[in-house]
Amino acid sequence: MLKRGFDILISIIALLLLSPLFIVLSILIKLDSRGDIFFRQERVGKNGGKLLIYKFRTLFAGSEDKGPKITTKNDPRITTAGKAIRFLGLDELPQLINVLKGEMGIIGPKPEIPSIVALYSEKEKRVLSAVPGIISPTQLLGKSEIHKFPEIVDDVEEYYIKFILPEKLSIDLDYVNDDKPLRDLRYLLGGLRAFKPFKPFKLFKPIDEDERKNVLIVGSGDAGGLILKELCNNPGLKCNVLGFVDNDPKKFNSKINGVTVLGRIYDIPELSIKNRVDEVIIARPDLSSKDLKAIIQFCKKGNVRYKLVSAVEDLSSGRVNISSIKNVDVADLLGRQPVKLDIPSIEKFIKGKKILITGAGGSIGSELCRQIIPFQPDTLILIDKNENYLHEVETEFRDFPNAHFYLCDVIEENYMNIIFKRHQPQIVFHAAAYKHVPMMERHKEKAVINNVYGTKIIADLSDRFGVTEFVLVSTDKAVKPVSVMGATKRIAELYIQGLSSGSKTRFITVRFGNVLNSRGSVIPTFLRQIETGGPITITHPEVKRYFMTIPEASQLILQSTVLGDNGDIFILDMGKPIKIIDLVKELLKTQGLKGGRDIEIRFTGLRPGEKLNEELTINGEKLLPTRHSKIKVIKSNNHSLHTLKNGDISEKVEELYRLALEINTPELINMLGEIIPDYKLWSDTRD
Repeated sequence: MLKRGFDILISIIALLLLSPLFIVLSILIKLDSRGDIFFRQERVGKNGGKLLIYKFRTLFAGSEDKGPKITTKNDPRITTAGKAIRFLGLDELPQLINVLKGEMGIIGPKPEIPSIVALYSEKEKRVLSAVPGIISPTQLLGKSEIHKFPEIVDDVEEYYIKFILPEKLSIDLDYVNDDKPLRDLRYLLGGLRAFKPFKPFKLFKPIDEDERKNVLIVGSGDAGGLILKELCNNPGLKCNVLGFVDNDPKKFNSKINGVTVLGRIYDIPELSIKNRVDEVIIARPDLSSKDLKAIIQFCKKGNVRYKLVSAVEDLSSGRVNISSIKNVDVADLLGRQPVKLDIPSIEKFIKGKKILITGAGGSIGSELCRQIIPFQPDTLILIDKNENYLHEVETEFRDFPNAHFYLCDVIEENYMNIIFKRHQPQIVFHAAAYKHVPMMERHKEKAVINNVYGTKIIADLSDRFGVTEFVLVSTDKAVKPVSVMGATKRIAELYIQGLSSGSKTRFITVRFGNVLNSRGSVIPTFLRQIETGGPITITHPEVKRYFMTIPEASQLILQSTVLGDNGDIFILDMGKPIKIIDLVKELLKTQGLKGGRDIEIRFTGLRPGEKLNEELTINGEKLLPTRHSKIKVIKSNNHSLHTLKNGDISEKVEELYRLALEINTPELINMLGEIIPDYKLWSDTRD
């Protein structure tokens, strides 16, 4: 009864004193936009009863049903007057009427909408045993919900439920379970003590080499613990780990190896300012792209640098290399999840073997080397025709005890024969190819010589010298090709399928899409355009592509070697195709830029050989699962359409090679169409 009397007295006094303000705000709301002065919404009150709460209307009339039920300060539905009312915290004053009606109190848990309450656990439903209030215990502890949202959030309701609601309910439960006298007065006094004057954001300053930088770690799990250990054990890194942030409320104030969990993710701005944090390390390799974007927004709000711990594959080893900490790039924001490999099978397959890789200096070839070396092969034979690329891999892998580097072209048959005879490789990864689509439209003969005849030479030598396993690295552009590059890769697939039927060598093909950050890919091109101030050039607003990261593609190529049968074509799970314009927007976010405002985005039209959308299978092909969730195998129901007998395909390849050497382009194009009936010359697809 004392609380109820206090609530009535305060609400009457407040309504009388604030009545002039009510009139002023009512006029402002009516002048600013059409609609009612008050907003009413159904909420869940004490013991689950329903009530209509009153608030000053801050949204455009009718817009509350055209978006999420929860609003943030940047919600486009908020009116001009509404922004001012919300900024001053005056929008909930009409709830004094709810207090007079006995539906609410001055202090108590905030009433939620029914759809949110439906998610409560049995324990959390205890919150409903209290009278809801205008001012919540959460607010009195200085944790206003509006400041917990990042500047940009994809799904407001999902973010609220996942990141904000758990702590709010935890605080509300503490309030409900507090049966000591003068509870509301104690919470009110605690709120006054928690009030702090506004502190301006610190300027973004460069880190002096002689200073120890203050570091905050996001995630207090295994990866976070390993990063803490590495930072503390390596004084040369000059890091002072201030603490962790973690969204698990049970971990708050706990210690990980003596370092405290200081708060939740939305506390990053406050902690960064208060503790002069220089860098935030995000030690959550399993984060979704949506959650990562939210964390980055909080880091930007705190004006603090941020880095990401890349996938830690074997936490049980208790080791993590500091090189795992890297800058966040667009690949991280696209949400490609770490690959889980069948380590024992791959190790058994690779360990002690002699492995030859063509195109070893390229993005995929060099990453295959990095992925293979930990499995302890006996010998690495690395081949590339580009001296700069070969020099880079030779510099990187020269410490491997039995590595051999050859500067040569795969079409140099005699040279390649000597290499095979000298080293007797057991596994061959054929990654050498011309891949630049528009360039190959201008140099069709070179695409045939390198991609088709080069594959024939390496495949034939593998068969002749008894190689156990041959892996062809292919592309989704081989499906219903409109480019010479795609057509030549499809013929290479057909050739090794034909060769597989009479060979002791196991021939397989691994097909996938674009590789992020590879040489010649769009990301480096876009970054160069950003550095020069633009414009960023995109071929078409609707163009989509499948994307993978370089490590992901290389890991799944290795995984494919222990799956399937001779002649199989594997397709790697590339997720959903991504619009290039969306990729550019994400890339600009990492640079703190916005397209159209800070830099021009210009559409130039599709280039020769390009499609709007890539495809995964040819007519008559089906994708079947393998024992690895990210790898599918193709089974064809119509072999006659694309599969030729080895003799036939071999003859066609020889004829193609002759036409290429003669630079007989018209006949070469006709031959491509004869081998691949669904190949269409790019110019014909423009009609």
